[in-house]
Amino acid sequence: MKFISIYVFIAFALLQPLQAQAPKGKKPSPWSAGLFLMSDSQPYVGAGRSIRIYPSVSYEGEKLKWRGPLLQYKLIEKEKWNLSAHALVQFAPYEEDDAPILEGMGDRSDTLLAGLDWVYRPTPSLLVLASFDADVLGAYDGMQATFGFQQMLGKPWETLSGSLGAGLLLQDQAWTQYFVGVPESKATPERPAHTPGESFHPYLSAQLLVRISKKWSWFTLSRIEFLDETWRDSPLIADDYRLVTFTALNYSF
Repeated sequence: MKFISIYVFIAFALLQPLQAQAPKGKKPSPWSAGLFLMSDSQPYVGAGRSIRIYPSVSYEGEKLKWRGPLLQYKLIEKEKWNLSAHALVQFAPYEEDDAPILEGMGDRSDTLLAGLDWVYRPTPSLLVLASFDADVLGAYDGMQATFGFQQMLGKPWETLSGSLGAGLLLQDQAWTQYFVGVPESKATPERPAHTPGESFHPYLSAQLLVRISKKWSWFTLSRIEFLDETWRDSPLIADDYRLVTFTALNYSF
């Protein structure tokens, strides 16, 4: 089960990382590589938790950032805010054989999302965040927006640092229909038709960065989304929340 492209979640987390400039003379290498582990509670009926391990390579330049399936370019940078454009791969949310409830629904398709990210820093430790994503390959023509806040804890060049966050995830009808909708033609007695509208999901998040040495670092993030009635009313969905965790061990070179 792939479910809602975990990369959408990871991209959101990494588009607003533990942002701050290190002291002069301590600028890290722009390149790093390592392994990351992803865990997803997956609210589909009978789906079960998904745990995956992948290699990773990333580049952190002044304007260009590349993190696996995510590419981001900073368009505008001001004293207290910046605006960036990004593109990322979104893998298919499910295949028919992932769970019995999905049999006969038809496999979903991989696609490419593109969008914008805005970060405003009213104080040195508080970030106001907004992002927008749209399917640009026509798999389902959906759009998603996120608005939130992030309180920074510590400095990224220190041994321990992190953040706490909260916000709201908004998905248009095309997006929601693609992930949890059941058209009349696919309905069964056990899986009645469901035509959802837009959806709004509050979320909470926490991040921790541990600088093990000058070259090695460990990053972990957890985020819980509280699914709204549009999702919970779908016969495909069993839970009223989605919990995702992401942890990575990286080496800078």
